[in-house]
Amino acid sequence: MHLVIVYLIFAGSGTKVMSKSCQFVLGDEVDQYQPPPNVNQIKEMKKRTRSYDHSIVGLVCTPTKENGTIWKEYLAGSQGKWYLRCKGCG
Repeated sequence: MHLVIVYLIFAGSGTKVMSKSCQFVLGDEVDQYQPPPNVNQIKEMKKRTRSYDHSIVGLVCTPTKENGTIWKEYLAGSQGKWYLRCKGCG
């Protein structure tokens, strides 16, 4: 068995990059972010992973429009899809 230490850092949308590096970053409902002017939240999240050769930036959102942030990132990324089954109906 391996010991895994996980730190969860919650930084609300609109927050500039912190000094803390993160190997795994998760952005939830990114189409809903309303950052301050001249702040690109996705770029700020990706900056947190600069210290690692291998890192993961996960963006989660229901697409709201074809030119929305999550759709643009999806097209520029792996275009991977994950499906979670409902425990009730499978």
